[in-house]
Amino acid sequence: DDLWLRDPAYVTAYGQPVFTFFGPFFVTDRQDFQSLFDDLNTTPLVFTVLPRFEDIGQFYWMPVGPGANRDVSRQELEAHMQYFQQRAAHWPYRIAGATPGFHDYWVEGGEHAESFGFIAHDNGETLRWTLDKALESSPDMIQIITWNDYAEGTMIEPTHEFGTTF
Repeated sequence: DDLWLRDPAYVTAYGQPVFTFFGPFFVTDRQDFQSLFDDLNTTPLVFTVLPRFEDIGQFYWMPVGPGANRDVSRQELEAHMQYFQQRAAHWPYRIAGATPGFHDYWVEGGEHAESFGFIAHDNGETLRWTLDKALESSPDMIQIITWNDYAEGTMIEPTHEFGTTF
């Protein structure tokens, strides 16, 4: 049953519910991926984080992840955002992204052996700057990456460390 997709509080675009999928990491066949939605009565707009099925839809993600283990400069982040915007220019729908920064705490917490990378929070300037860049691309939507992930330092809620900066 897809009752949750028809809930008035559910995010929609162009009259369809929006379904973001952080992957697909293990589904490589397009038909297998599409079959995930076969039993739904309501057809969602599907956006993935990986470019494997980008013609279905993709949302922006920062240049951090397993094995990154490095600082990402503002220039590198800007180039990465521009590259995404260039690829997305021909897509029917685009979800741009903005982030307050990125500082994973998984190594310190014993979850991973290496950091996924680091993007400086820069006293709130990173969020302002990435949001401006996202808006400049005239997207259909903007995702705040990731808005509530304290383990990645991407939260925008008030914290002891940042107060209400974000």
